Amino acid sequence: MKIKAIRLRKNNELSSEKDREVKGMIIFLALFAAGVIVGAGLFRNGGSETVNELSQIFGTFASARENQKIYVTFLNSLTINLLFLCLPFIFGLGCVGLPVSVIVTVIKGLGLGVIAGYMFSNFAMSGIGYYLLTIFPGAVIADSLLLLACNCSLFMSADILSVMLSKKQAGANMLTDYLKKYVILLAGTLIASAADSILTKAFSYLFTF
Repeated sequence: MKIKAIRLRKNNELSSEKDREVKGMIIFLALFAAGVIVGAGLFRNGGSETVNELSQIFGTFASARENQKIYVTFLNSLTINLLFLCLPFIFGLGCVGLPVSVIVTVIKGLGLGVIAGYMFSNFAMSGIGYYLLTIFPGAVIADSLLLLACNCSLFMSADILSVMLSKKQAGANMLTDYLKKYVILLAGTLIASAADSILTKAFSYLFTF
């Protein structure tokens, strides 16, 4: 009597390229998280002058976002998100994608950490509510896309360097795949900016600073 066994293929098909992308994403997540923690720590250790300056800047920022037209908020958000997206895209087409990707990730994390630490420390529940309702959702989408972009640019830059050093053959679709990924990231950035503007318009009037 023969018993047929079901063979499960080993998932070795997670190619070396996919494997390195997963590992790279983990590293970028760690760098971003470190930036957030350090950013919050820098604010909490800041002096009264720093707090006063941040209070003035944030007051102007919050007032402008509440009173301006929704399309203005969208364009402002989109401009900032595209600026951060363009940096890894451009430098990913050269041999310096690694340092630029790391710097962009850390700076974005620092910025988010400073804002979160400032709002939580100075405005208590009001600050937490404003942050979670108007800033955090759009930031999660935009920052996730930025980390994907930095990861993509890092390995594109590494591949270009390998080709230049004759350690790897240039893939026929290397540049095409890179551009396709960024088109998807661009579409996601539009969604992130739209979410930011809609949520700001919908909830910012509930808070006074």
